[in-house]
Amino acid sequence: RQASAQSVGSAQPLEQGARVLARYRRARRAALARTGGACDRRGRRLPESQWRLLQLHHPLPISHGGAIVQPHAELLCPSCHARADREAGAR
Repeated sequence: RQASAQSVGSAQPLEQGARVLARYRRARRAALARTGGACDRRGRRLPESQWRLLQLHHPLPISHGGAIVQPHAELLCPSCHARADREAGAR
């Protein structure tokens, strides 16, 4: 007799992942509303068609115990985000 996916419990991690993704998206939308589509470091405003390129930078990396949604997360363009991650790694 084969176990169904529900009986194995695989739905719980998927539901948790969906909740985390929803919180991330809300935080990103709030950051976009706050900045008007500008990079927090450079202040350069991107056209609305390019807002998808802006990324949330977590001051305390998730890999080091930081939360997905952090109150002081910055909205950064890809080059500033890469620089911020490099700077954080040097500490």
